[in-house]
Amino acid sequence: MELVVTSDTGTIGDLYALANELQEAGDAFAVATPAVAGTLVLCLRCLPADVGRRSFTRFERSEPALLVDLCVTEEAVDGLTTAQQREALGELLRERIGKASLSRSAPWSRNQRAELRHGAEQLLVRLGWLVGPRVRAAELCRAGHPLDEIAEATGLDLDEVENLFADTTSPD
Repeated sequence: MELVVTSDTGTIGDLYALANELQEAGDAFAVATPAVAGTLVLCLRCLPADVGRRSFTRFERSEPALLVDLCVTEEAVDGLTTAQQREALGELLRERIGKASLSRSAPWSRNQRAELRHGAEQLLVRLGWLVGPRVRAAELCRAGHPLDEIAEATGLDLDEVENLFADTTSPD
């Protein structure tokens, strides 16, 4: 299955760069989903909440293409690091692609639908959008590793690791 990624973003957030990151991994996605015909079109949007744009999924028989249009608000990503945005979008994409793969309009078999979901999840994990560096850093924080070593091992800024450490030790 081919992967095409587009973005429509305002001035807040890193979705344009993240869309490029996904697009660059399109070949790996195609290799992971050889039995699924068509195109997975991902559109990442980051717009002001007052625009009222909602996320949606749709299967286009004429193409054939599975469209996953994911919209987050600027207010939701404002102040988040790129790593935080990546992980938030990873969870949303996994959920949306999972639901979209069940479209009754799509002609795929049960195995092809499972391959699509698995291929998408593999891609998101490989890129660090699921089980990314922040998740690994939080695990290392809970295990008691020194914060500077965690930052070095995960590639995160020390400030972000310190914030994760504070989050993992807070009594919530």
